[in-house]
Amino acid sequence: MVKLAVRTAFVIAFSFVAVLFVQSGLETRTRILAAENARYEAHHALEYINYIIRTNDVTGRIETAHLARTSETALIIRHRAAAEDFDRWIHFEDGQLREMHSPPGEQPTGEYIIIAKLYNVQIDYDPARRAVVVQVDYMQGETVSSITRVIGIRSERGDR
Repeated sequence: MVKLAVRTAFVIAFSFVAVLFVQSGLETRTRILAAENARYEAHHALEYINYIIRTNDVTGRIETAHLARTSETALIIRHRAAAEDFDRWIHFEDGQLREMHSPPGEQPTGEYIIIAKLYNVQIDYDPARRAVVVQVDYMQGETVSSITRVIGIRSERGDR
């Protein structure tokens, strides 16, 4: 009877320790995946902005301006074509990098597309380098990590 009680206690203790190890592993995996997802979102946002600038790099079509309702700096790409004229605004608001379209020369309102969910994004134009400077901040566990990309505007240098 004592052997059965000891064996049962051993099985219960072993099971409890095994559950703790599994729980600990799941928590660690969850933290690692969250950090990887945040890093992916940051790189995705930078690549998207780079792609938009590169495919629309024509003199006078890329600039920055303040979004009236948030005072945040937005990247503006002016699309001018026979079929449709519109401005594409890429800006950070409420933890999201967003894209909105508006009629030429007007501030955007209404619907938006979420490009990425991030901690913070700063978009600036550097006239000395003739480049758009984008800094993306994201949470890496409990700390904020940053990636900065300088995207040269070729059309202003006469490269295009």
